[in-house]
Amino acid sequence: MSGKKRYRSTKKRIRAIVAIVNEEYQPGDQNRCYKAIWRRRILPEFGMCYHTLLSYLGVSPSELEEDQPKKKIQTNFHYSTYEKINHHQRPSGNAVKGIAQGEVH
Repeated sequence: MSGKKRYRSTKKRIRAIVAIVNEEYQPGDQNRCYKAIWRRRILPEFGMCYHTLLSYLGVSPSELEEDQPKKKIQTNFHYSTYEKINHHQRPSGNAVKGIAQGEVH
């Protein structure tokens, strides 16, 4: 599955599912096999099919490492500056009331 982009939420879900399976799975025990764990724990909590569970178990741990968060873009927009520049273009509250009453400015 290399080369496939996975979102952070998907990686978090895969880590949670792998932790559940590692905690519950015991080879040779039919009550602790993958299908039983899926039926009892994964399906009610995550609502995914058995095939998805198996594909998640095949994901390498290196794929689940967190990527560096994207750097936020800094803008130079300041609302107070916008207010100073454009305050005369918007009608004030009294002007709007006067227009509604039929007065013309």
